[in-house]
Amino acid sequence: NGDEFKENNPILGEDRRSKLMKFGKNLWIIVRSNPDLFNDIISRENGENNGGDESFISLFEEKKHQAVAGGYTRAIAARLVLLNYIDTRGRIGHPPSLRQHESLTSVKTLGFGLKTFCRAGRAILTYNKNDPRGAYDSLSLAKSCFNAIQTLSKTNGEAANELPGLVDEAFDVFFMLPNAASIFGSSSADKIGGIKWPSLVVSHLKQAETFLSEKCNTIASCDYGELRCEARKKPGSKFVMLQRYLPSLARLCYKHGSHFAKIENYNNANDALHIALKTTDNCLREVRLALEKEAVASGQDCKARGMHLQVLHNLEANLVVVSIESFYVLSFICQSTGKKEAAITCLDQIEKYLDEQQERDNKLFSDVMTNLNDRDGFVFSEESDSIDGPKKQDKSDIKSRAQTARILANGRHAKEQATLAFSRIMIFHKTLPSPTEEEEAFIDSKIRELVDLAWEYKNNPPIMHAISSADQISTDDNSSDSDHIFKITLQAIRVVHIRRILSKSANRSDCDLNPYKAITNKFQNTHRQPFILLDQLNAILTAQYKIRQDECDESSRSWLDKEAMKMAHEFMDIAKSTFQKSSSFDKGGRDYNSTLFIPRDQLFRNQLLQDTKIHFARAVSLYYASKDYKLCVHWSDLLYNVLKINSTQVSLEEEDALLNQVLSVKAFSQSMSGDEATAMKTAREAWETSKVKTVDGLVNLFHCGVRHEMKFSSGDTMLEFDNACNELLSARHQAAGVDEIISAFPRMSNSCVENEVGGGGSLLLSTQERWLSMLLRSSTFQENLKDRKNIEPPGGHSLFEILRAYLQNFEHIMSTRKDRNRVCQHSEALVRNLDGVLKLLCRVRERKQHKKSGRRKKKVSEFKLIWDDPATNKLLGDRADCVWYVFVVIFPRVRFVGTKDISPRIP
Repeated sequence: NGDEFKENNPILGEDRRSKLMKFGKNLWIIVRSNPDLFNDIISRENGENNGGDESFISLFEEKKHQAVAGGYTRAIAARLVLLNYIDTRGRIGHPPSLRQHESLTSVKTLGFGLKTFCRAGRAILTYNKNDPRGAYDSLSLAKSCFNAIQTLSKTNGEAANELPGLVDEAFDVFFMLPNAASIFGSSSADKIGGIKWPSLVVSHLKQAETFLSEKCNTIASCDYGELRCEARKKPGSKFVMLQRYLPSLARLCYKHGSHFAKIENYNNANDALHIALKTTDNCLREVRLALEKEAVASGQDCKARGMHLQVLHNLEANLVVVSIESFYVLSFICQSTGKKEAAITCLDQIEKYLDEQQERDNKLFSDVMTNLNDRDGFVFSEESDSIDGPKKQDKSDIKSRAQTARILANGRHAKEQATLAFSRIMIFHKTLPSPTEEEEAFIDSKIRELVDLAWEYKNNPPIMHAISSADQISTDDNSSDSDHIFKITLQAIRVVHIRRILSKSANRSDCDLNPYKAITNKFQNTHRQPFILLDQLNAILTAQYKIRQDECDESSRSWLDKEAMKMAHEFMDIAKSTFQKSSSFDKGGRDYNSTLFIPRDQLFRNQLLQDTKIHFARAVSLYYASKDYKLCVHWSDLLYNVLKINSTQVSLEEEDALLNQVLSVKAFSQSMSGDEATAMKTAREAWETSKVKTVDGLVNLFHCGVRHEMKFSSGDTMLEFDNACNELLSARHQAAGVDEIISAFPRMSNSCVENEVGGGGSLLLSTQERWLSMLLRSSTFQENLKDRKNIEPPGGHSLFEILRAYLQNFEHIMSTRKDRNRVCQHSEALVRNLDGVLKLLCRVRERKQHKKSGRRKKKVSEFKLIWDDPATNKLLGDRADCVWYVFVVIFPRVRFVGTKDISPRIP
């Protein structure tokens, strides 16, 4: 460290240094002699997940550990072999490197270091993300080895001959270093060694760009051995190298740029994306120049020319795709930073790329059709096997393939155009504080463009009969493109409609247009119409949720409530026939779950049914949470009718559970909205029709019974509750059912407190009696007391808390109750409960003390109370509650006035 380290005065002595170097060479010999033991590469078959099989996962983890160990072993061996050349004064962000030493002239040793450090860094980076420095340092040393060889190549013939063969390893090193540096970002520290990790990533991306540009220029004019001969034989060798490396660099920059944009690090994202765009732009310029030369070239071998054209077209296509993706992210960055004009410019460049691509596709199709009569020199460039040269194909086959390729290309172009239009809409949609009238008109024009695109593409399905049966293409990809255009159109319309609804609720006058009108009119009387109405309902519900969050005025909410209900009924009128067809399919005897192919219209019906359930359930949840119980009842009816439609995607048990949950919500909402009689009927229907009894259904039945009894004085609540409890306990395990009911008693007690006159009366007392009785009979509660388990009691309340509330409420009821029969019933229940508590306390007192393990050194004279046990305190209560309870039982005539408890010090 510091001045203590001198180059001429190394820390290690010569003897120790030579021993370490010898050990490193021996270690490398062992590694090389045992490739299976030090295997740092996991094959693709071993890396693929096999359905979550535990044995496979265990084997894969074992191979990962073996690969990481192999990587570290190789790194250790290489560092010891190169010990004389490595400057170890490194830190995070400043990795170790090779020192400039006069004896650093062994090309063989440097090549060994490059290959070994590259392989070690790849293994550590791939399979051990928790050690970024191990991978980063190894890759940095590999880069230093390559730079040393490159420097020697200027004066050393051996290094010059070896350099071209090391390009692949160097490419891997330069392209893995940004990934290794990005892992530093997973640590909590923002700065690594004084350098921010995003800056480190961008720095390595620039180095990779420099490396690639130098190597590509070198390949074009080099005189190195085999490359020179290959360059003379194959004019496209430079572009073959570019096709291997340059798209990878562009995608690497795009990957890190999009990640920086996601974490809102816009400056570094901008730098990374500009590297990608600069790289692709320079290469595209050269590729297109080469294509122009090939267009006028003559006299070349047909097969070689076809191969060259194939390489150029593939390279151009890859670069255009990366450029478009980079411009989309760059447009998002400009939009997020308030640079609207720059964002529009990015989208204009994307549109230029798309137009050029469509022009090339049209030209390719035109050339194919023109050359059908002249097969000489013709190569069908859309085929992957065209690189082997032209094949004997009849004209009808070539024509059908060309037509299919053009249809597929048009589908891809329509999808890209839809994405571009959506991005333009989002730029103006997110204008702050709000779009102007001109911008709103532009948004509407782009929405109409999207609608026309979706309609046009929907009416032009692929012409599948033109394809030969041997090479038939599935329609799934094309249907997914069509669905993508339709979905992206709905998404654009939805976000615009929500914003305009919210603006209208704020008394804005420039947002009266409904963007759904264009698509509704276009797709009227088609299978897409129900999806459009359902999406419009989704937009209204989303706007309603945001308005309720912002606590807007009542008029805005009532207007949206009416619109949502109107839209729901309109949707049900249109979708009813579709759902009826779906039911007829299910009742037709055909089991679609056991076949490989399902009719497309049936798939649409299933999807529509599932989406309807989701959005109607959202509406029920929205109004239930907002306590708009009358609207919740209406939406519950709609959802219940939808759930009653048969569906092959839901089992009978799940369907029964969903129906009963909706009925329970409906019963509660009816009860809270003042229709207690209907609510009681609905709650009974939910309980009686349920095949699987639940505690939630029991609580809902009890709540509706309490409100019904408070209004009509029926007196049937507790009788109905007891019958429902017996039915629930008989349907499941006794102990589990008792514990679940005990856990539900706090909710039922709260219902009595909220609905009974005076905050609780006879119903609350009856509920507390059953609560206390069940807790005393609970086998789980008694076992926990016996075993001193320090866990929460069922329901979250200790025994004495329940008992104190019960006795206080009993005293209050007895002082005001005049019905002797009811008084006798409560008194008998009191005697039973008090007797049960006393017996339980006796059993607790007589528990055996836990014996401590080991020899006791001293006899303890102090006596330990049972109340010193934390488990007893949590399950029963504290000693003060016990003293209060004993005085109430022993001296029933004594009444304590006030809120102070008896002191626990009283014997």
